[in-house]
Amino acid sequence: MTGDAGREAVREHYEELPYPARDPLDERRRLIQEPLAQLPLVDHLFWGGRRLARGGLRVLDAGCGTGDAVICLAEQLRGRGARIVAVDLSAASLAVAAKRARVRGLEGIEFVSADLEDLPSLGLGEFDYIVLPGVLQHLASPAEALRRLAGALAPDGGLGIRVYGRYGRTGVAQLREMLRLLAPPGEPTAARLRAARRVLGRLRPEHPARAYRDGWERELRDNGGADGSAALADLFLHPLERAYTVPELYARLGDAGLRLAAFDVPDAYEPRTYGVLDAEHLPPVERQALAELLNGRMEHHRLFAQRAEAPVLPPSRPNDASAVPAWARYDPGRERDRVLETGADLAVGTGEFARSLRLTPLAREILRRVDGRRSLGDILDEVADAPGDGARRRARREWERLYRDLAGAGDLLLNSPPDAGRLAPRSV
Repeated sequence: MTGDAGREAVREHYEELPYPARDPLDERRRLIQEPLAQLPLVDHLFWGGRRLARGGLRVLDAGCGTGDAVICLAEQLRGRGARIVAVDLSAASLAVAAKRARVRGLEGIEFVSADLEDLPSLGLGEFDYIVLPGVLQHLASPAEALRRLAGALAPDGGLGIRVYGRYGRTGVAQLREMLRLLAPPGEPTAARLRAARRVLGRLRPEHPARAYRDGWERELRDNGGADGSAALADLFLHPLERAYTVPELYARLGDAGLRLAAFDVPDAYEPRTYGVLDAEHLPPVERQALAELLNGRMEHHRLFAQRAEAPVLPPSRPNDASAVPAWARYDPGRERDRVLETGADLAVGTGEFARSLRLTPLAREILRRVDGRRSLGDILDEVADAPGDGARRRARREWERLYRDLAGAGDLLLNSPPDAGRLAPRSV
C-alpha cells in the first residue's frame, strides 16, 4: 500500500486507536522515558556535550503520536528557551499529546497536524534535533520522508530513529499474515481484534512467534490501554509496516545524505557480545550486520544519525584524565542515586537490551561522583582508598571495567573537557 491510499489508511488507524494508549492524568505521577529523547546522549553525540548549556535548542518530534518523546524532550528543556514542534497526521493522537503537556504544565509546544512528506511546505525552518520514534516503518514513502527530514536538519544537527528489526519481527510477520486471511482489513476493527486474541491464545509451542510472547504481552500491558487494543492493533493489524536489517538501514541513511552516528546500545551490535571474537577486522556495517544475525531477535533498531558532511567529533579516550564522565540517560526522579546508595543492582541498557549490573563498593564510589562536571582524573583521585600507586591502580582498573560495561550499554558518556585542543591529554 503506497501513496495517498497508504497515508489515509494509517491516519484512520490512529484516529480510531491512538497509540501508545495514554491517560493524560498519568503525567501527575510519572514521566515516560523515551530512549531517543535522552538529551545528555544527544548532546554528547552531536555536540560533544556543549550544546544544551547554551539553550535555544530547536527540536522536532516527527510523527509524535500520543506524545511520549515530545513530553520527555520538553520536560528536559523546561526553562531553556527551546523551540519544540510536534507533527502528526492523526488529530486524535495530537489531542492526547497536547492534553498530556497541559497536565504536566509544559508550555510552548507547537502541535502541527500534517503528513511528514508535506514538511517542506510547512515553513518550520531548521532543527537541531529531530526524533522519529517508530515512524519510518509506517510511512507510505519512507525514503522520501527521510530525505525531507534530512533537509530540515541543521548542518551540525542529528536525528534519533527507531524502526522495526526484520529478523526480530519474523514471528510477528507470520501473525500479521494469518490475521490478514482470518480477518481482512475491510472487516470492523473489533472483529479483527477478536481474531487476533484467538490466534494468540492458540499458537503451537513450536511456532516461531512464541519466542516473542513476553515482548508482546509487555507491549499490550504497557501501551495498549485498559484492554490492550491499541497495542494489539499496532502490533498485528497495522495497515502499513516495514522492517529493516542493519545493511538496509545504512542504505536508507545513505540515500538521504545521512550517516550513522551510533546505536543507542552499542554492545548489542558487536559480535563479541555473542561470543564471536574474530570479527574485529570487518568494516562496521558488516560487523553490526553479523551481530544482528547472531542475536536473531532484535525487534527494534534505535539509532542516531547526522548529515554525511557533518564534522566527526573525536572520541575521548577512556583513560584521558581530563575527560568528563556523564550519564547518558535523564533521571529526574534520582532513581540512579538511590540505587548507588542502597547497594541494589544497576539497571542498564534499554528495551530488549536492558539488564542488571552488579556493582562493587569501589564501583559505586566512582559512579556516585559522575556528575558531568568532574574530570575522570579528579574522580579517581577522590576514590583511591589509600595513598600510593596501588590504590590508584585499583581505582583505574575498576573504572576500565565500568566504562566497558556502561558505555557499551549506552548509559555512560565521556565528554571532552571544555579546553580540549589546548591541553595535551594525560592518562589516568
